Amino acid sequence: MPVKLSLTLVILIVCTTWYAWAQSVPPASSFAGSCKNIRITRDTLEADCYRADGSTLNHSSILIKGIRNVEGDLKFFSMDEPSSFQNSCGVISVGSGGNTLEAWCKQSGGASNKTSILIPGIANNNGVLVYEQISSPPTPTRCSAEQANRCRIDRDQCLGMIIETRRQECHDGYRQCLSGC
Repeated sequence: MPVKLSLTLVILIVCTTWYAWAQSVPPASSFAGSCKNIRITRDTLEADCYRADGSTLNHSSILIKGIRNVEGDLKFFSMDEPSSFQNSCGVISVGSGGNTLEAWCKQSGGASNKTSILIPGIANNNGVLVYEQISSPPTPTRCSAEQANRCRIDRDQCLGMIIETRRQECHDGYRQCLSGC
């Protein structure tokens, strides 16, 4: 006997899946286009990065934040926590393009899996690798916490999926979303 799903249930499943996915989308890194000799040692990213005038290279390094090994797959969790993937992954390297972390990560059964993930939120600031600061306007008091959170999720998803030159559009969309409360 075939099972029929109601439209409401299908929408609920799709929305729940999208919400969970949107929560896990980190801001995209932008350093790779202005740095070379990019490499990773454990949880530290190193590169030789051009200064803003393009004239000289500066050696810089930064700890990669928020990436864990979950059953053999690299997953992003939060920019507010240190990475732990390096404790259960080996053969850690930089993928093509310079902004992807690749590794062989252990699963609970002991097998290893080749996996990769975009390196989150790192920029080149005048030859120095830094985490991008994403400033948000204050939430207006007429907005409910739920609506403001939806606006932030939409903005963060936008930032995680677009190229650097369109970042301002994400912030403008966020402001417009909040003004509609």
